Amino acid sequence: MQEAEVMEKRDSYTICSFFNFDKKDLVFLELNKEKVGEIYQSLKISDKEAFVRKINHPFKGEVNVYEAFYLGYFSSNDIKGYFCGKCNKEYNEKPLQEILIELPDELFPKHMGKFYLKCNHCDNYVLHSGIIREGDKVDPKFIVEDRRGLFIPKTEKDVNDKLDKLLEEAKKGLKFIRHDEVMYWANNLKLDISKKLNEIEQIREESYFSDYQRDLPKIIKQLEEHSEFVGRSHPILSSGDDPGMTYEEGSGFYEIWDEFVKYLPKLGLTSELKQKTLEILSTIKSNVKHRNKVLKTVIEEKAKELNKAVTETKKEVKEYESLEKLVRSK
Repeated sequence: MQEAEVMEKRDSYTICSFFNFDKKDLVFLELNKEKVGEIYQSLKISDKEAFVRKINHPFKGEVNVYEAFYLGYFSSNDIKGYFCGKCNKEYNEKPLQEILIELPDELFPKHMGKFYLKCNHCDNYVLHSGIIREGDKVDPKFIVEDRRGLFIPKTEKDVNDKLDKLLEEAKKGLKFIRHDEVMYWANNLKLDISKKLNEIEQIREESYFSDYQRDLPKIIKQLEEHSEFVGRSHPILSSGDDPGMTYEEGSGFYEIWDEFVKYLPKLGLTSELKQKTLEILSTIKSNVKHRNKVLKTVIEEKAKELNKAVTETKKEVKEYESLEKLVRSK
């Protein structure tokens, strides 16, 4: 690999991934020192240690690195230079910036979106998923998508256009389609789209079920393959490196089974598929019945062992108390 064109040693660098201080993930961004200092002072003590680290990088030597998760939003004016891994070169200039404003997230209520930094000379992103928090002053000209409509207001036409797109998705028979974005816009505009969404959901369900019915032979074949193993395993019956779950919990069986049970009352089964389904149910029932019988035996044996251990412990305690009493009397 061609050696990178190295400029003077930078003062400030960031690391891409939260909780990951791997040197290979180092992103070379020369940040405004005052900006970094402001962020550092605003952090809790527990976060300060995670925010800044001093590392000895084979390419850069000893440098301070800063976790991008804690940096929050910084504009292109806070960046003096960057390194592009694809170009294998450092540039004394600001990278391009793209901003995505996201919908509110219950897990991260103060997060407003993400921003990305892109090389001016190729399609490489030199920083992925920088965090934007409420209160950060973003530059609207860099916004490529505003899902909330905070900076690029949504209109009734946007809502209707989105509903049309959802309708087209519904006709494709997708397993589910997301309504959260258009519902957010509609609520902000005081529009009632519940009836339209119900119609779209009904079309999606009908289209999906039609495809499900078409793929029924393949689905029943999958259930048949699972049925031999369902009901045979249980953590109590295992030893050593057992993952702590039954076969049906860890194999994805329930995802197929629950949906099959849901649609079973209205499925059109041929005589052959009906017979195959009955055989599958019989196999599963037999396996579960046998497992329960074995589980009962094992649990009863373990209960006996436990009772025996309790009895022996009580006996030992009584002997110890008698001996202690004798020693004290002397």
